Amino acid sequence: MEFTLSEEQKTFQDSVRAFARRELEADAVKRAHTDEFPREVAQKMAHASLLGITIPEADGGQGGTLMDAVLAIEQVALACPRSADVIQEGNFGAIIFDRRFSQRSPRPGA
Repeated sequence: MEFTLSEEQKTFQDSVRAFARRELEADAVKRAHTDEFPREVAQKMAHASLLGITIPEADGGQGGTLMDAVLAIEQVALACPRSADVIQEGNFGAIIFDRRFSQRSPRPGA
């Protein structure tokens, strides 16, 4: 099986890598040794549009694919593993919540 990223995916991957190195790498060791949730990381990721990647734009997300979220998590993890927890929760946690929510009641306006 051959798997090749599209040019758009490569560009996205490069931009996330640059963000992670610039914004997260310097304090990675400090974050690794604390149990506190890194709120400042979540805020930086939100401003960089790295949370809610897989949520449709109509629902306030980025409208990306699962692969986009995986690429972002991978690049963040390379720079700061603790920050990868934040981006993972901000993307796949939303999928789990949406699935559970949609099974209980219809979406507003649906």
